[in-house]
Amino acid sequence: MRVRFEENASPDIARAAKENHIVIVPLCCIEQHGPHLPLNCDYGRPIAAAELAKERHGAKVMVLPALPFGPAAEHIAFPGTISLSFETWSAVVVEILENLVRDGFRKIVVTKGCGGHMGIEGPVYQFYCHAKRREKDLDVRIFGEQAWAEMGRLASESGLSHPDEVHAGGVETSAALANNPELVHLDRIRKPQKQGTSWSGCWWIMEELSETGATGDPTRYDVEFGRRMAQRSAEVLADFLGEMWRG
Repeated sequence: MRVRFEENASPDIARAAKENHIVIVPLCCIEQHGPHLPLNCDYGRPIAAAELAKERHGAKVMVLPALPFGPAAEHIAFPGTISLSFETWSAVVVEILENLVRDGFRKIVVTKGCGGHMGIEGPVYQFYCHAKRREKDLDVRIFGEQAWAEMGRLASESGLSHPDEVHAGGVETSAALANNPELVHLDRIRKPQKQGTSWSGCWWIMEELSETGATGDPTRYDVEFGRRMAQRSAEVLADFLGEMWRG
């Protein structure tokens, strides 16, 4: 059985559902990340987490292809951003869940890869409430904040934490250099001249905060920190999956 959902044949999917595999639905974004980072920074590493969950916890996990597009209206002033409305995006997510339940899967995890994925909890919860009445053993969960909290802790310990460190700054640049160094334009890295001053509870659009599309200080990257962050991110999700598998 292949971890990547799409690499299996139809009978394999039927068997995986009978064996109660967990299915991960990765939500991602194609959005600008400053002049130096690729558009796909929010893809995460669910495959690594699924394999680690099997190794650590014996969990059987399959991962759907990442849903590449999501709501990213705050970034549309910068070329390359593909933004869906919340209505379109949430409808697509719910229909994916409906298909998985139809095929017999009862353990499903929706992973949020981007801070702009706020609001998906409502549509997924409404789906769950209706589907749970039909399928009593259904377990649908959302994962995202757990990893972000851990990443914030690691960033603080490493000295990369900053009030404006939200998008394409030192933390994300470190992660990109650890995961996809060939896609990072080192010669374009510079600290933005215009910076946001407060993020707590605020709505924003990127062009009002930064002329480059990045915030914080991307020149303060640390590749070793990026590697630690990638490993720890996989571990946090793997342990989450392990707990779900045992449940």
